[in-house]
Formats: sequence, structure tokens, C-alpha cells
Amino acid sequence: MRGSSGKWYQPPLPAEYAAPADWGTNLATWTKDVGGDENLIGGTIDTTLNGSAAAFPKGVALQSWLQGISALGANGVPAGQLSIYQPKYNATVTAANTVSQPWITAGAMSSVPNATMYFSFDTPVGAVAAADGGTPPYCGRAVFSDLHVAGDPSTTDVPPAPGGCATGDLSPQEKALEFMLFDLSSCVIPDTVPPPQTVPPPK
Repeated sequence: MRGSSGKWYQPPLPAEYAAPADWGTNLATWTKDVGGDENLIGGTIDTTLNGSAAAFPKGVALQSWLQGISALGANGVPAGQLSIYQPKYNATVTAANTVSQPWITAGAMSSVPNATMYFSFDTPVGAVAAADGGTPPYCGRAVFSDLHVAGDPSTTDVPPAPGGCATGDLSPQEKALEFMLFDLSSCVIPDTVPPPQTVPPPK
């Protein structure tokens, strides 16, 4: 690159990206792909807060919604579980990972039971609650998903979109991700708070 003096110089290389120090194993225990050989497992919807016996309201809402649209117990998995194809088992969230909230956990028919299929955490991680006892000043939410929707044989979409988008009902995994996308794009509220239910105003 030529500078204003007419001499050539090499601009400094960007610093190598490093995840924030409060992420890493603070969020979950990570492993390389150990799955893939199992074509189908059942995933349990988490309805309690991580490390607690208290209810996880959004998990309760997810389970209720998936049950209402017949997305649980499909494809031969146990009743009340979500069918998950080609799991990779990259993350496991335990009670020690206090900043993370599991949403879906691998069930007993999995070779890695209790592996986390989907979890979220609010950012900045470790934000301190307000002095008056209010909620921490979170500004965003991040998620990790191990739901690979293309692995479901009922998903026959062939790229590129939109020409390859097949018509028909969504697979159970796609229905779960639909719920997750709406949650991810909504206002950040603590996991202890039930999701707001708004009613359209009368016409």
C-alpha cells in the first residue's frame, strides 16, 4: 500500500480474534464432533432454570407450543421429546455454567445423554445487577444450536433458495428453531421472567 509520502508500507496485520475471557468453558464444556453416527435421538425440552429447581418460563412456553403443534414425540422418539437428526454433541452445559441456560438436552436414547442441543446466554456475561435490585444491564443474547435441520429426511429442500424450498409442513426441528428465532429477536428479558403475551388491539 502506498502512503501519502509516496513510500510503500505494509499495514499492520489485524490481531488474531480471541473470544472474551468470560466465554470459553464458562459457558459450556466444548468437544469436537463426537456424534453423527446416530441418525436420530430425542431431545428433552428444559423447563427448569440451570442449576435450580425453579421453572424456566420460556422453556415451559417452548414445550407447550411444540406439544400444541404436534412437534413432540414424532419420528419414533419418546413422547414429549423433540426428534433431532445427526447430533454432534459439541457442548454440554451443567450447573457450573451459571451464565448459560439450556433449552434442549439430549435424551436417554443418545450415546451422550445430557449433551446440550441448544442453549442461550445474555451479554455481557457476568453483568452486575443494578444497585436497586433490578435486572443486570444486558444488551444482547447469544445462542448455540446443535439442531441440523437438513439431517431430517423429511426436509427435502434442495439449494439454492428460494427455488429449492419445498412446500409442506415444517419438520419438528424447524418448528423448534422457529420459536427460537422469535425469542432471539425479541427484547432481552431475564430467564426468570415469563415471555410477554400481547393481544392485538381490537379493530
